[in-house]
Amino acid sequence: MIEKAKRDEVSALAGARAEGKAEGKVEGKAEMAHEAICKYLDARFGEASQSLQKKVKRIDDLGILGEIINKIYMVNSLEEARAVIDAAAK
Repeated sequence: MIEKAKRDEVSALAGARAEGKAEGKVEGKAEMAHEAICKYLDARFGEASQSLQKKVKRIDDLGILGEIINKIYMVNSLEEARAVIDAAAK
């Protein structure tokens, strides 16, 4: 009985560690996406893009961030960038 309890505890700990690692990877990918988008906005539009960069940093869904990355490099104006981000975040 004690052996089974120990095995269950070890199994639960291993599961928690794996879950923590997975969450860390997702957070790391989100940070990289935030950085890529914000660096582009800053390089292209400078200080005028600060409020938009803040909005991007509040997005934590990797799918949405990926959609923004796929489209943001094709915009010609800050207004277009805002439209891309607003459309993806809806």
